Amino acid sequence: MRRALFPGTFDPPTNGHVDIINRSLRIFDEVVVLISVNYRKECLLTLDERKALFNKIFKDECRVIVDSYDGLVADYAREHSISFIVRGVRNISDFSYEFEMSLNNRTLNHDLDVVFLPSGSKSLITSSSQVREISRYRGDISAFVPECVLSLMKEKNKVLD
Repeated sequence: MRRALFPGTFDPPTNGHVDIINRSLRIFDEVVVLISVNYRKECLLTLDERKALFNKIFKDECRVIVDSYDGLVADYAREHSISFIVRGVRNISDFSYEFEMSLNNRTLNHDLDVVFLPSGSKSLITSSSQVREISRYRGDISAFVPECVLSLMKEKNKVLD
């Protein structure tokens, strides 16, 4: 069975993330969406909320597993016998960063390879941080996120007021 990790903070999950996961399922038998703890980022959504959103989005797709981890992605991959990481790249800056990360992960886990997938044209310029900012100022994020994410973001912004 060919399994891949798709790690990230996913705060919030976007249509771009969903696109990368769906396209990864054409290559791999199973994709583990690994919601990583990143102490450099202050997240709007809790870890449990992000997990619940992905479980909702992929409720009918048994080949998508949602998990979380507070540690190195290379270690998670080793512990779960996963040999591939999938990364979406929107532009050359993303690729440069992701390429550097892939070298680090490969140094930490020699059995780990990375598959880079270019973002679809609809998600080319959208990042989770941009979605959070647009949402915070009551902008329309419906083109960028699944419906369940849109609903939760609206609720979160009401609480922030």
